[in-house]
Amino acid sequence: MNISEDFYNIDLERAVLASLMTIEDSLLDVTNILKESDFVAVKHQNIYGAICSLARAGEPYDVVMVLDQLKALNVNTEEYNGYLREILATSPATKFNLVSYAKRVRDSSALRQADQLLLESRELLHNKDSNYLDNINNVIDSLTRLATEKTTMKGAETVGELITDFAESVVLNAVNETKPFLKTGFTEIDNKVNIQAGELVVIAGRPAQGKTALGQVILQNVVDNTQGVAVFFSMEMAKTQVLQRFMSSKANIILPKVTSGQGFKEDDFNNLVKLEEKYKDNCNLYIDDRKLTTAQMRTELNKIRKKHGKIEVVLVDYLQIVGGISATNASERSTVIADIATTLKDFSKEYNCPVIALAQLNRDAIGRPQMSHIAESAGIERIADHIWAIYRPPQPDDMPPSDIVELEVLKQRQGAIGTIPLRFEGIYTRFTDNLPT
Repeated sequence: MNISEDFYNIDLERAVLASLMTIEDSLLDVTNILKESDFVAVKHQNIYGAICSLARAGEPYDVVMVLDQLKALNVNTEEYNGYLREILATSPATKFNLVSYAKRVRDSSALRQADQLLLESRELLHNKDSNYLDNINNVIDSLTRLATEKTTMKGAETVGELITDFAESVVLNAVNETKPFLKTGFTEIDNKVNIQAGELVVIAGRPAQGKTALGQVILQNVVDNTQGVAVFFSMEMAKTQVLQRFMSSKANIILPKVTSGQGFKEDDFNNLVKLEEKYKDNCNLYIDDRKLTTAQMRTELNKIRKKHGKIEVVLVDYLQIVGGISATNASERSTVIADIATTLKDFSKEYNCPVIALAQLNRDAIGRPQMSHIAESAGIERIADHIWAIYRPPQPDDMPPSDIVELEVLKQRQGAIGTIPLRFEGIYTRFTDNLPT
């Protein structure tokens, strides 16, 4: 591969190696910045690899030890003997500038990798047998992952290094009497469940049990309470259906009227006008009804974050129908869905917000829901920080369906499990915690 001279600097690479072989314990300053592959010259990759091997073994890594280690790694040391001594004689060895040198080498590596990805994308776009939109989104996803990897290689940190910032945030929350948790708008949920940025919440339910309605109401409440940004990836319902539910829930107009446009009374028209006035210029709830892959979701989230700076919460409806699932047998599907759940968990860290993913329960599961009832659940149980399931207790045949629904908290990584009663107002497709006395 021909590499542009803009994407590497041999002198910087030599200066890093000279500093490492001259200054004791200097590798500690760059080990979380550089990898072997960040060096463009193969010789430099081998030298850095030998230095890292020696450090892992607790050995010094001066020029004599590096030569001996290269020999142990079956590298022809004849061409390295003079080269290493030339590096030491002609390249600056400095602890003061070492980190800056290392970051420049790392950044050049990122540019080379990005250049290679763009080159591969050009070849893919000329392939008429592949979907060009998928190819574009995959390239964007790869570039985003590359940027994230190169800027977040912090590695292990001591409690002493972390505690000051954490203590300041705790004190700030105490002074302001605020909690660093997502406010769902449901008093009992907010009292018993602590949802933080960086966490994946799975809400499971059988078909027509209300999991989408619950997820949507939480998003609406977050937007109303924070004036922040929420993103709804709706792969099951079209935007118009989501909006119909939104209008019904927020304007107190029963859903059949909203969907048909029939039977409106004066109060309904007034409520609709008030809703439009309130939200037309002031509602940052984004709805995307395409069947996206996780790579395409990341592209959309990057656009939204770039525009607004921060995202408060993301909702995905639902896990088992995310785009890109081509596996057919149960084992393969379970593995693919676990990978999707892992990516959504990564989103929660990458965008520093909770991600809520809806999931189907197996139709043949009997009784109160359990985590094992989630369809293709093998990886979901392990990856999710919170797992909730909607349960409607059976009613006697001669009784009308109850509007009381039980939210089973099946998993809470840093809290208790239990049952939270909610009320489902079906005519408005919304949940409330306004329970009958």
